[in-house]
Amino acid sequence: MFTLDTLIVLPVAIAAFLVLLTIIVFFHEYGHFSVARMFGIRVEVFAIGFGKSLARWVDKKGTEWRISVLPFGGYVKFFGDAGPASNPDESVSGEVEEKHQGTTQFPRPGDENELARHLTAEERAECFHFKPLWNRAAVVAAGPIANFILAVVIFWGLLMTFGKLVGEPRVSAVVENSAAEQAGFLPGDLILEINGRKIETFDQLRTITSLSTGERLEIIVDRAGDTLALTAIPQRQTQQDGFGNDVDVGVLG
Repeated sequence: MFTLDTLIVLPVAIAAFLVLLTIIVFFHEYGHFSVARMFGIRVEVFAIGFGKSLARWVDKKGTEWRISVLPFGGYVKFFGDAGPASNPDESVSGEVEEKHQGTTQFPRPGDENELARHLTAEERAECFHFKPLWNRAAVVAAGPIANFILAVVIFWGLLMTFGKLVGEPRVSAVVENSAAEQAGFLPGDLILEINGRKIETFDQLRTITSLSTGERLEIIVDRAGDTLALTAIPQRQTQQDGFGNDVDVGVLG
């Protein structure tokens, strides 16, 4: 049964998914497009989405840009393609030999030679199918590479904007009769060093104390701007690990 929250959240989630998908598809196809242009391959169509076009325009180099009604993908169509799959277009070359008719629309050995006989040298120079193998491989690989670069940029942006979530080694509370109370810790103390080792995260503090039951720890703390030296001996405490087993660890409390 749909709740009011579901009716509100679901459309937002779907819209966010479609926006994200459109961005991913655009960068993927732009990777193919940009490398193809770099190698002098004529790009006839750059399409985002499928179905009826919502908007279309032609740039100075003759590429038709399309934004279609169904935002579930996209494609780049090169000169000489029968469609987005980059199969040689028989309409560019005329009909292939009669023995090929009525069988399959996909290229067979010799089809590209047939295509070549009906193209001028200038047209062959702009056709994907007559570019060197390494050019074609680069065009094909450019899409996934563009997505990889996009992922790196997004994660870098998130890291620069929000940073990395790290728990600082600060005392939040002191348990009565604990090792921390006996050592003189107060809430708000920031752990700087343990036995000469610099402490930067709460995980480091927890790891050292859990492995130091009954051992003497020399701890440097920052208390309201003052640096103090404290001595603590972690107490033994039985806890359950992630598998439900009882283990003895050292705790300050």
